[in-house]
Amino acid sequence: MTDLLVSSLRRHRVLQAERRLAAGPLWTSDPRWADLVFTSEVGTPIDPSHARRDFKKLCVTAGVPCLSLYEMRHTVASLMVDADIPLREVADLLGHKDLEMVVKRYRHRTEGVVKSHVACSERWLRRNRQPTTATGVRRPACETTRGCSTCPTPLRCASSAIG
Repeated sequence: MTDLLVSSLRRHRVLQAERRLAAGPLWTSDPRWADLVFTSEVGTPIDPSHARRDFKKLCVTAGVPCLSLYEMRHTVASLMVDADIPLREVADLLGHKDLEMVVKRYRHRTEGVVKSHVACSERWLRRNRQPTTATGVRRPACETTRGCSTCPTPLRCASSAIG
């Protein structure tokens, strides 16, 4: 968790303690709800319809589109994928046990990244392709048959297979 999130949760805990005192005997004593971070006004789990209603009010107040909580979750995941955050980290944040759901749902988001990598590879190949003679026979890219320091890989250069 980030420092900002930790400090926000600590402030929330203080606010919740104040609400608990204000509610007095109305606050639930049910042990099932003792560890809830976000509660209703009386310490019980938040009703999903109330959460949606309150979130919509927050969106209106903030002047942002009124998306559902699910749409917000999807938007955050999409933005993370667009920012090249590894799919494993996105899956972990969303609470998925494996990558399958994230890959199925967000693979289309990575198409631009894949195209970019393909274009980069293609440019590299064009710059480093071996010249050919008039008869189409490849000429060695370098003068040695033991590899050379200008080859992009630590393996022997292509000219060693020809020479």
